[in-house]
Amino acid sequence: MDESPVELHAHPPERRRRQSVTLPCGCCCCCCCLHTVGGLIGAAVGSVLSVRRPTPRYLEDLYPGEDGYPIVRRRSSISAPAIYWIILGMLMCLGFVVACAVVANENPTFDPAAAFGGWLLGLALLLPGAQLLASLLAMGVAAITDWDDAAARLWAIGKITLGTLIGTGIGIGIMFLICIGFGGGW
Repeated sequence: MDESPVELHAHPPERRRRQSVTLPCGCCCCCCCLHTVGGLIGAAVGSVLSVRRPTPRYLEDLYPGEDGYPIVRRRSSISAPAIYWIILGMLMCLGFVVACAVVANENPTFDPAAAFGGWLLGLALLLPGAQLLASLLAMGVAAITDWDDAAARLWAIGKITLGTLIGTGIGIGIMFLICIGFGGGW
């Protein structure tokens, strides 16, 4: 093979010592997923904070029991945090189906390990976006399924969404600090 006339030389820095990069950003497999972990923790905290006992708002919620005391009628609708988590789970399953379809399209011999790995990578990088989509869908479902208590249900999903955003922001901040620490500063 012929030698190229172009030669590259690494010159020492003029003012500071040369810094070595021991772990550049994006090469460790834990710091890239911190925004996803933060978003999940924030959504879980928002789910716990949004749970409250329903108080009877209308007289039709109360009916006399056998002993004459009023009994609160139970609502048949599912809770707002449960709607959110069910929709998020369905979106994650849909992501797995898409990952399997992509792997099957690229490779005639289907490799389930590659599909699972692609799904995990997509989940690690894109889950906060799926959480926001799940919040929007859950808000629509919560508002449609229970007209009487729609404002409280939307408020509960809003708390989950706020927890997701705060957790994702904290995860991105920690990821940024890790990248500065391993990358040698600014």
